[in-house]
Amino acid sequence: SEISFRRSVFCISLIVPILFYYSLKQRFEKGNDLLLILLASTILLSPYFRTSSYWGLEENYGIICLLSSYLFLNLFLKSIKTKTPKTFFYLLFLIFFSSLCAYFDQKLIIVPIICFFKIMRSPIETKIKIFSLCLYFFLSLPYLYLIKIWGGIFPIKLTEYRNLGNNLYFGHIVYATSIIGFYLFPFLFF
Repeated sequence: SEISFRRSVFCISLIVPILFYYSLKQRFEKGNDLLLILLASTILLSPYFRTSSYWGLEENYGIICLLSSYLFLNLFLKSIKTKTPKTFFYLLFLIFFSSLCAYFDQKLIIVPIICFFKIMRSPIETKIKIFSLCLYFFLSLPYLYLIKIWGGIFPIKLTEYRNLGNNLYFGHIVYATSIIGFYLFPFLFF
């Protein structure tokens, strides 16, 4: 049902502050844990994040994949320096999560591009770089097909719906009011 779908998206969205905490912990290893938890929980104040969580939108999946890509990119780069056997697995997860970013939110297409160039500039063997190139190409085939169908990187319907602003629909007012309420909630709360 629609309610159970929205609840599941809401529960999955609660992973974002946890991943954000681990990203901060990885970046600031000697940082105060309480301060990092407080900083990671600031994402819960974002009206965009809360709205996406409540209404069951897919943007938070993109944020999850973005933070996972960041974590695995750092693990991959650290494992190259220490030459651990987990390097290949970190690379696989990095390519997978960075490729998923573009599927969940087209604005995040920059993430796989950055990760790809980081992999290509890293001091790893040439055959692993070629494998990474092939895997990125293989994972981008569905998106390349969508670009061909859409005639660009965004869906055709998305640009058609933007012209609906000329008409006033009363159902949209209720929807917009609820979104404005979510955006104003932190200010009213504090």
